[in-house]
Amino acid sequence: MNRVGKGLLITSGVLVTLGVVASAAWKISDNAAVEKVKAIAKQSRFPVTVAEMYPEPSIPKEENAFDLIPAYTEAKPKGKTVAKINDSDDVEAIRTKLEPWAPALAVMEKMTAMPKYQPHRTGANLVAVSFPEFADLKQGAQLLAARAKVRAHDGDMPGALSDLERVGTISRFLDSEHVLIGGLVKVSIEATLAKAVAELLPSADGPTSAKLLATLDRPGPFNFDHFLRGEGGFRAYAALDHLTPEMLGMENPTFETQMSFVEIRLTRASWAPEMVSDYAKCMEKIESTPFDPDVAAEALSSSTAPYEHATGAKRLVADLLLPVFSQVVESARRPTVSHALLECASKALLAKKAPDVTSTHDAFDGGKPFKLLTTQTGWKLYSLGADRKDDGCEKSKDGQLTDLCVIYDAGKMLLAGR
Repeated sequence: MNRVGKGLLITSGVLVTLGVVASAAWKISDNAAVEKVKAIAKQSRFPVTVAEMYPEPSIPKEENAFDLIPAYTEAKPKGKTVAKINDSDDVEAIRTKLEPWAPALAVMEKMTAMPKYQPHRTGANLVAVSFPEFADLKQGAQLLAARAKVRAHDGDMPGALSDLERVGTISRFLDSEHVLIGGLVKVSIEATLAKAVAELLPSADGPTSAKLLATLDRPGPFNFDHFLRGEGGFRAYAALDHLTPEMLGMENPTFETQMSFVEIRLTRASWAPEMVSDYAKCMEKIESTPFDPDVAAEALSSSTAPYEHATGAKRLVADLLLPVFSQVVESARRPTVSHALLECASKALLAKKAPDVTSTHDAFDGGKPFKLLTTQTGWKLYSLGADRKDDGCEKSKDGQLTDLCVIYDAGKMLLAGR
C-alpha cells in the first residue's frame, strides 16, 4: 500500500474513532442532562407531553365550545375571507360581505353561548401539535365585530353589544390554552374588540358608553404564569428531544458540519439543564403576581440575559431552547392601555370637549399622562405604544403607526396603531 493509501486509511480510522468517542460522550452527557431536565420540569409543573398539556376534557362534548370549531370551519363560505372587513366605513359594503358568512356566524353564536372551552389535541409530541383553531377564533371575532357595527348603524344597540360581548368571550376561551401563541391570539382578538368599541362610542349616550366600555373587561387580564408555564413545557421538551443534524439544517453534513453538530449536541447537554432551571426560576417570580407585566418583563429578562451574547454553538442552542419573548410583554400591555384611552375618550365625548389627560397613566411611558393633540375638527389622544417613542400619532415613512392612538375627527372615532 502506498503512502497516500496509508494516509487515507489512517484518516478514516481517526474519523471513525472520533465519531465513536463523540457518540459515546454525547450519550453520557445527554442521559445526565435528560434526567436533570425531567426533574426540573416535574418540580416546575412544565407539561412536557401532549397528554400533560392537553388532558381529556372534564365536561361533556355537547358543553364544550372547542368541539364546535369543526362545524364553524364547515360552515365557512368557500373562497371567502374577512380580511380588513372592519377597516371600511361603508356599512352597506360590510353588510354585503357578511351575507355569505351567516351560517358561520350562527355557529359562532352557539359556541360563545356555551359554558366552557376545553381544548384537546393529539400528536406524537408537543412539537407535532398544531393550532388551526386559532385562525378560526380570530376570524369569528372579526365577523362579530363587523356585525356589531352594522347592528349599531341599524339602531340595534342591544344586538351590537351582544356581538361585542361574544368577541370578549372568544378572547376568554384562549385562557384555556397553555402556549404563548394562544396568549398572543387573545391579545389580537382584544384589539379587534377595542377598535369596534372605539367606532361605536361617538354615537352612544352615557349608559350605552358604559356598557360598551364594560365589554372590554370581559376577556379578563393576561395571565403570564398560565401562558409562559406552558411555554416552559415546550422548552423542556426541546431540551429532551432527540437532536439530529437535519433539525439544524445539516441535511448533507460534511466532516466540518459533523464536528459542529457534535459541539452543538454536547453544548446542549451541558446548557439545557441550566437554561431550563433559569426559566423555572423566572416562573417562580411570575407565579406570585401572574397578571403584572412589569414583574413578567423583569423575570423574563433575568432568565435570558446570561445567553443574549452567546455565539457559535451556544448561540444555536440558545435559539433552540429559549422562547421568543420579544414584544410579548409589550403586546400584553396593549389591551389595558387601549381600555384606558377609550375611557378617557368616552368622558370627553360625553362632556363634548377635548379629553382631560391630567389623571391618566400611560403604561408605555412610565405612568406619565397620555399625550393629546387638538385639530381643527377634533383631537388625537395617544399612548407612546410599545416602542416608547413619541411620534405625534403620525405614521412613519414605511407607513407604520407605532403610537397607540384614539383619533376623533368630524364626529367619527377610531383606535389605531400598536
